[in-house]
Amino acid sequence: MLKKHIKKMAGCGCILIACYYSILLFQYYQEAYVTQETFEMMKEEHRTDQKDKKEIEKLALSLVHQETSRVPFIESLMNENEDIFGWIRVEGTQIDFPVMFTPQDPEYYINRDFYQKKTTRGTPFLDGRFKDNHSNYIIYGHHMKDGSMFSDLLRYTDETFFKENRIIQWITLYEEKEFHVIGAFYSELHMLRNDFPWYEYLEFEKQTELDDFIDQVQRVSLHKISTDVDFDVDFSDRFITLVTCSYHDDTGRFVVVGREEILDH
Repeated sequence: MLKKHIKKMAGCGCILIACYYSILLFQYYQEAYVTQETFEMMKEEHRTDQKDKKEIEKLALSLVHQETSRVPFIESLMNENEDIFGWIRVEGTQIDFPVMFTPQDPEYYINRDFYQKKTTRGTPFLDGRFKDNHSNYIIYGHHMKDGSMFSDLLRYTDETFFKENRIIQWITLYEEKEFHVIGAFYSELHMLRNDFPWYEYLEFEKQTELDDFIDQVQRVSLHKISTDVDFDVDFSDRFITLVTCSYHDDTGRFVVVGREEILDH
């Protein structure tokens, strides 16, 4: 009789545990859905009339040389949350998100959404050390197991994907920039296992520092830039570095680096 009672209790316990984890799983994917829907709504609500998308893009690009002019899309978002710095899009991926900047508390958005509500997905954010004269935008985002946020960066491990999806769009309050991916690599934050501290390359005070950065990126990159690609290094070059967690190491990161392309107007 006692054994039957124990088995019954154990069975009930298993059911309760299963229900508990089912609820957690449901909440996890529900949060993913809500997060994605929020970003989509933000794009729709704050985008100006885009019946002629090409004309809007042309207008945005023209703002690069007009410091006093603002990109309406970002300005509108800034009215809701002044912490926004820009918007990032990566070709061939689901990455199409706002990027936050809170130098006083650099990781504030690591577990908050655009509206500052708690969420495990967080919102991509710019390195808190960034200054206007810096040459490298370092942006961090979560690697979620459901494939959301910056998880798609890992697609750059595939050489074909790397070659066919090189464009990163970066829209800020005053300009729209386009970067072309020049490297993608695994890294560790552990000092003894990391011989390329990419996170220290925020600005280049000398040409030698820039040359070293390029050489290091090419050295550790999983894929090399084709010889037919124009890759003349100029001291005025600007870069974007996208970073997410990688589970190959307890301090693992996966890093994608892009160099700014000067757009014709």
